[in-house]
Amino acid sequence: MRLDAVLTMLGLALVSACDSLGAKPMESTAFIEGQVSFASDCHPQASKLVARGTWDIGSEQSAADCPHAYPIQLAVQNAAFISTQAELTLRRADGTLISFEVLANPFTQALGSSQAGGEPLVAMGSIPSSYAQQLRDVVGDSILLETVISFPELRVPATPTFTFSVDICAGCLTHCRSELTDEAELESLFPFDTCRNNSGSDDRVCIDADC
Repeated sequence: MRLDAVLTMLGLALVSACDSLGAKPMESTAFIEGQVSFASDCHPQASKLVARGTWDIGSEQSAADCPHAYPIQLAVQNAAFISTQAELTLRRADGTLISFEVLANPFTQALGSSQAGGEPLVAMGSIPSSYAQQLRDVVGDSILLETVISFPELRVPATPTFTFSVDICAGCLTHCRSELTDEAELESLFPFDTCRNNSGSDDRVCIDADC
């Protein structure tokens, strides 16, 4: 057999081997299904989506008990159980980009991941509280949170953009512990099967012990 033919065969074999090892980009059908809620044990429920978010950015005199970051927990269909990252963009309700002093927008956040048996991947992270402090002019209104999740370890395309409306308030999900007269009143703040993680977002209130 001629040398050039042997080299051609070896080259084809190497290409085939590289393809089988994932050297060629894979097609991705991953997409974000929605923001998920938490079960009473504070584990994400990928099957229970939040129709619209609420972000309590805290009053200007708010104490440190309530984090005022906005937790992100997104059900991602057809995605592998692997670390992810997201590009987040915050817009006003009319679609215009929100300008922040110093802070970037859009910005990238690393996301952890969790997966229950038979349920989609849940990518989890948060919008830092530093952004909350610069949203005072939209209190009482809503913002649009645009999210694109990528999978840097897999060499697959990112998800399509997912847009989620979040109502902004200042103190609507915060309660002072001193104003709660008894345990029964405290219990009334938490609907049945609600996670008590003091997040002050979506359907979870924050009990502030310092006011």
